[in-house]
Amino acid sequence: MTLLLRLLKIDASSGIYATKVDLFFQTKDDNLPVTIQIRETTLGTPNKTILAYSEVTLDPDDVNVSNDGVVATTFRFESPVYLRAGAEYALVVLASVTTYNLWISRLGEPDVTTLATESGRVLVTEQPVLGSLFKSQNSSVWTPSQYEDMKFVLHRGDFVGSGNVQFYNPELDDKNEAIPPGGIVAESRKASVGIGTTVNQDGVSNPLVIGNKLSRLTLEHLDSSRSLVVLPLAHLM
Repeated sequence: MTLLLRLLKIDASSGIYATKVDLFFQTKDDNLPVTIQIRETTLGTPNKTILAYSEVTLDPDDVNVSNDGVVATTFRFESPVYLRAGAEYALVVLASVTTYNLWISRLGEPDVTTLATESGRVLVTEQPVLGSLFKSQNSSVWTPSQYEDMKFVLHRGDFVGSGNVQFYNPELDDKNEAIPPGGIVAESRKASVGIGTTVNQDGVSNPLVIGNKLSRLTLEHLDSSRSLVVLPLAHLM
């Protein structure tokens, strides 16, 4: 497994919500995918904690390549990923093959987009943002590359203070018409009591007589024979 990571330092006072990341590939594999993650860090190196919704995998058909590093490949998060203010995170790129190559910059070397003429070449003289580039073969031992930097664009979400949202009920498809009209009938709550077969059996202490009121009781109030118990009117609430 080949891994490349770029440390990110969030300077925004209230943190940011990352929505997507653009990476720039020179080559890709024909069959196997590539994955990115945003992880938390411990003492400047990534740990095993992956931020929710920050893991995105793309198949080779969705990866763009170029010979000058200007064509982006977008990894869009399923949901915005919150990055705390002042915290340091690791943007990790990993694949199970070595055929994926990302565009990077190296101090002292020319920018590939300025190679058309020798007089127009521009050398890389500084790193564009704070952070370091690390490489690894096993996701546990990371080797810093102090003079190199990975080309990437981290997109953040901007939110407005107010807005409108509309909800609607979509039209139902034919499958929802499987129940015919009148197929469901609702009835009021009622109980059928068989006189002499339910409450007037031998051994019932309160037989049904004129003037008594029937009460529907919960299961724990039924007697051992699971017969309906009739309470005298004076005992009913």
